[in-house]
Amino acid sequence: MLRWFLRRQVAAFERAWNYDASYLRALIDADPRAMLAFGKLRRIVNYRKDVPPAVYAAARLVGAMPEDVALTVRFAEAALGRGAEADGLRDEIVRRFGRRALISLTFALLAARMYPTVKYALGYGQTCTRLTIGGETQPVLHAARPPVRAATAA
Repeated sequence: MLRWFLRRQVAAFERAWNYDASYLRALIDADPRAMLAFGKLRRIVNYRKDVPPAVYAAARLVGAMPEDVALTVRFAEAALGRGAEADGLRDEIVRRFGRRALISLTFALLAARMYPTVKYALGYGQTCTRLTIGGETQPVLHAARPPVRAATAA
């Protein structure tokens, strides 16, 4: 009876999320009580105390990150920080993906920094004084400056 009930729950989950949960059915087949224990463990997903939503989300992203993506993140951080470790990571990027991929990633880093730099350098950063993350509004921790006005000829 327990197996039947758990299988129905898994089937409903699969339909609702369009997700293959074969591993859960295998768990039920092996030991329905193991599935119950796993269900209790899953509750930790909802625990988030004393950490800002963006920080929590970053930890979850990193935990789900495939190795190729993690390599790219480490390379981006090293390149932006002008760190010596960028050399080895750059070599690995080229080995795995090729030189054009390295150029693509370089341009992606440049594009990510280009518009905010122009916006703030020209004084238009005041539009970004508050951010809403996970339903919570967070203040930006620096003051925006007024926009630069072009001098007019007299």
